[in-house]
Amino acid sequence: MDKFVEMDGKLFRKTGKIQGKRPARYWLVFIKKYLLTGQSRIYSPVLLIFLIPITLAVLTIISLFKSNTFEYFENLMPATMISAFVCFFIYAILSTTFKKNFIHSPSFHHLARFIVHIKGDINKQLISMRIDNSIIEAEANYINPTTLGINPSRGTVYKPYQIERYALKFQFKDGTKGLASLHQITVRVRSTKRRSSGKTKTKVKFKHKLFYQLILTLPKSHYKVINASVLATKQDPYGIVISEDSENFFVKIKMKQKRSEMFKKISHTVEDDVSYYTKMLKYAIENRVFEPLESTTKSIDNEIRF
Repeated sequence: MDKFVEMDGKLFRKTGKIQGKRPARYWLVFIKKYLLTGQSRIYSPVLLIFLIPITLAVLTIISLFKSNTFEYFENLMPATMISAFVCFFIYAILSTTFKKNFIHSPSFHHLARFIVHIKGDINKQLISMRIDNSIIEAEANYINPTTLGINPSRGTVYKPYQIERYALKFQFKDGTKGLASLHQITVRVRSTKRRSSGKTKTKVKFKHKLFYQLILTLPKSHYKVINASVLATKQDPYGIVISEDSENFFVKIKMKQKRSEMFKKISHTVEDDVSYYTKMLKYAIENRVFEPLESTTKSIDNEIRF
C-alpha cells in the first residue's frame, strides 16, 4: 500500500489534487502523510533567486581557505551582502502578489477522525474521496460578488473565490449512503482610502467561511424520519433539512464557520478532539431525526458506537 501512497503523493504534491476509491486505511495514511505533516506544501520557483547570495557565500568561504590573503574575501563579501539584501527585497515585493492556498488544517483533522470513527461500519471499508488542496485564489474559482449578496462600494474591491476542499463518499453496511464535504469561500477585500494629507492608503484583507456538510441517504425500506413540524420545535444548531424521493430519505446536516484568519500552509493546530461530522451524526441519532423501522434489525445507531 505504501507504494501506491507514494505514487499518488507525487501527483498530489504537483497538483494539490487527488481523487479515487480506496480502503479507509489507505486514506488515513495518505491524509497523515500529505495533509497533516506539511509534505503537500508546494515551494515557489521565486525562491531560486536566493541561490545567488548562497553561491557567493560559498565562494567567499572557499576563498578564505584557498587564499593566503583577504583579497578575494574583501571582494566577495560585499557582493554577498548586497545580493542577499536585494533578493530579500525582491521576494518581499513579489510575496504580496503570490496566490495563497489558505488551508484550514484542522478541517483535515476532522476528516481523518471521522474516517477513524466510521471505518469499521463501512461496507468493505471502501471510501470514495476527492481532495483539492490547490490555490483558492485561481481564476477558475472566482465567483461574482453579487451571488454572495456583496454590494459594490466606493474605494473597495471584492474578489470572492470558492472551492470544495474535500468530499468523502461512503456506504454503511445497512445500505445507508453518506457524503461528508467541506466547501470554502474566501473573499479578498482591497480597500483604498485617501487621507487628509492627500496620500492614499491601500489595505488588503481576507475573509473566510467554511461550510461543513453531512448528507445521509436513508432507504425508506429501513428508516423513517422525524416529522417536519417536530423538527421545527427543536433548537437545531445544524439547520437540518429533510427531503425524499420514491425510494430514499435525504437528511442534510450542515454547519459553518467564519474566520478572519487562515493558514497559508499546513500546520499541526488542532481545535477539537471530536470530528464535526461525528457530532452531526450523533446529534441526528440522539434527537431521533431518523430511526430504523421496527422490522429492521441493523441500523446506523446500533452499529456505530459513540
